[in-house]
Amino acid sequence: MARRKRLQGEVLRATTLKVIEEMTVGRLIPAEAENLVVDSVAFDSRKISKGGLFFALVGDRDGHDFIRDAIDNGAVAAVVSKDTKCEIPIIRVDDTLLAFGELAKGYRGSLSAKMTGITGSLGKTTCRRVVSKVLSSKFETSESKGNFNNLIGLPVSILEVEDRHEAAVMEVGINTPGEMTRLAEILEPDYAVVLNIAPVHLEGLRSLDDIAREKLQLLKSLRPKGKAFLNIDDERLANQRIVPRERVVGFGFRNSADFRITDIALLEGHGTAVTIGKTRIETRLFGRGAAYAICCAFAVGIEHGIKESEIAEALTNFEGLPDRLCVRHIGDLVLICDVYNSSPMAVESALETLSAVKAERKIAVLGDMLELGNEAVEFHKKAIVKALESGVQRLYLYGELFLKALEESSGIRDYGAVVFASCDFDELKHEVMTKIDAGDVILVKGSRAMRLERLSGAILNNYEK
Repeated sequence: MARRKRLQGEVLRATTLKVIEEMTVGRLIPAEAENLVVDSVAFDSRKISKGGLFFALVGDRDGHDFIRDAIDNGAVAAVVSKDTKCEIPIIRVDDTLLAFGELAKGYRGSLSAKMTGITGSLGKTTCRRVVSKVLSSKFETSESKGNFNNLIGLPVSILEVEDRHEAAVMEVGINTPGEMTRLAEILEPDYAVVLNIAPVHLEGLRSLDDIAREKLQLLKSLRPKGKAFLNIDDERLANQRIVPRERVVGFGFRNSADFRITDIALLEGHGTAVTIGKTRIETRLFGRGAAYAICCAFAVGIEHGIKESEIAEALTNFEGLPDRLCVRHIGDLVLICDVYNSSPMAVESALETLSAVKAERKIAVLGDMLELGNEAVEFHKKAIVKALESGVQRLYLYGELFLKALEESSGIRDYGAVVFASCDFDELKHEVMTKIDAGDVILVKGSRAMRLERLSGAILNNYEK
């Protein structure tokens, strides 16, 4: 196989259709096209490259409806699961998504890059970015982009790894039973990270024990000498029996951790200092979750032979992504924006950050947490109590779940805070914007579907001069 070129769409070494036919367990039509070479693969007809292979995935939109567009854009072959008549060779498979995963699995087997797979209920993306930052300080490193972590995204991320890469960091996410088994099978990691187990996607995964069971499936596909990096503070992870102790690297606050967080301190609202053993690392990340991500990256870096001082230097002033526990100083105000997603544990972490910031008055705006199943209202009731116990003077609740939780809560007045709840965004926005004073610190936290970035954006536009 020739060294492959970087093209638009997912890349792949220059490969014959015969090889791809074998990888995908399909049937090439016509068989005489077996020596035709493709040097890229894509499932979006708009991103196909000249000489590329088009995968007709079936989802909300059926890729088979876009084969003509793919051909017009340069596709020379297609992988299909339906009877298709076109002028280019096709590889007929039973399931194009399954075949896409098989292609990535086969390609992964040809790569020399050490693969690190990261999963967990919360903080996967931040951890992936921190680990990648550490590894890239010494190695050519590829990492999955955005939220490309599912049965489509993971194969895409693997296919983007190039021969020059020495390390690769892949995010792995699930929301239904059985997904992790397949994802782990495709990835076959050299190193597997499980950050935490928390009440997220409970509608599909039912219980914390079920979530743990699914997440830990990643460990079953570790390569024979592979290692598992586990948050040892999480009982469900600490008690796993899939990987023997000699192949487990524990990180966290417990004394039993191989890499122990000995101190965590807020840097006057500008970041967090995390001390691991005797090494202090200062970043612009916030929250307890960030401490775990930093500790995990430290452990992975040491495993790769990177020095402690080099890791600390690589992470100095490392910043988080917008809308993920991001702290902004706007004149006399401090805005904590965390609206990418939400869950009970994430709300607790955000409230801890709010509590740690010095301010004249503390305000929390909490939007509904979604996909929590039958216990959703109870989780929202507990979140209200957590917010009030954290010492907020004004608490704004947005969404039907929080409204119902407030109606079922008692003793709220005992905390002495002003509590306002609404399902009307404009009403919420008016109440918040007209009550902000100089010296306030404001937390805006909610699930992505609640679109609370509209509120944080309004605050920024109004007060950032």
